[in-house]
Amino acid sequence: SMLQDFSGMDVELATSFIKNSQRYDGGFSQGGSRESHGGSTYCAVAALSLMGRLDAIDMPALIDWLSVRQTTGFQGRVNKVPD
Repeated sequence: SMLQDFSGMDVELATSFIKNSQRYDGGFSQGGSRESHGGSTYCAVAALSLMGRLDAIDMPALIDWLSVRQTTGFQGRVNKVPD
């Protein structure tokens, strides 16, 4: 990203994988049909941002998921104690 050179990776394939990891609730899982998780969501958003591909995801759903996770701390997973 710092060199603005993504020639060593398939940006479209990476974007597709991350996009398909966005769950029904707006967060991101570690792939497949796993549950959304704060760590996975952070990595997904960071990777897409570095690649300039944040437009590929459902941003309103993501913002909603993140807003609901912020309680007395950040709740990394649904129905878990906040960190």
